[in-house]
Amino acid sequence: MNGNTLNEFRHASYGCFKQAGDALFNTMDALSSEPAAHSFPELSLSPLFQRKWASLYQAFEDGKIDAQRLRQVFVQFAPLPSAGQYVFVGIDTSNLYRPDAKTGADRTLVPVANMPDKAHVVCPGWVMSHVVLLPKEAGQGTFVLDIERVASSELATHVAASQLKAVVDLLGKRGLRPVIIGDRWYACAPFLAAMSEVSASCLLRVKSNRVWYRRAPVRQPGQRGASRHPMAHACNAVILARTANRIRVGRGWMPTASACKCGAGTSCICARPDGLRCR
Repeated sequence: MNGNTLNEFRHASYGCFKQAGDALFNTMDALSSEPAAHSFPELSLSPLFQRKWASLYQAFEDGKIDAQRLRQVFVQFAPLPSAGQYVFVGIDTSNLYRPDAKTGADRTLVPVANMPDKAHVVCPGWVMSHVVLLPKEAGQGTFVLDIERVASSELATHVAASQLKAVVDLLGKRGLRPVIIGDRWYACAPFLAAMSEVSASCLLRVKSNRVWYRRAPVRQPGQRGASRHPMAHACNAVILARTANRIRVGRGWMPTASACKCGAGTSCICARPDGLRCR
């Protein structure tokens, strides 16, 4: 990174500290240079921390950060493409394990990653929601656009939607076309409903056992019982049988192109490579 750009970023970051700015700024330098420190005295030994170790308490107890302005700084210094191009934004959560922080406010039990199969291990800590700018090439680093802690009374999907709305607004002002990339936990109705108000496209992974159903057909006169929901698509479905105009997928039957009822026939907009068409 260019030295002048780094200095401008540091000055802009310092302007986001509304209270105890000097202590917070020194703490930021100490945290970036002493990642192995486990206590305030150890952190205060960093050569970049120019104050006494008691100032760390001042930074965390009295310090206030303008989160909205800091988000603007992150977007301002991110390596964004020119106006009119697509920009890929990733959303995900990570866990901060704090088993010894007994006085930490609002700790929850978060799952421990990289454990053997069927081993469910939890640890006290916090869940952090990250919005990052994804690189264009594999192996490149990501750039943080926003980070927010998920409180125990909130859902990660609700926090993510709020973050993305703020970030997408900033990207839209630069003439960019954001594409949101998310894991399978975000492919749910509450998140998609919240994202309907965000001017961005979403590319989300779905669970392998997810099944989509079409609307139930209208109940006919004299019909006994309610109409069932015909199955539209199952991610892990296996074609079990095939007839002249229907394909059996899992537990349901779907029409082929020749039996399409939408009037488009083989030009149906729901055309799929496995032969399924809309009703």
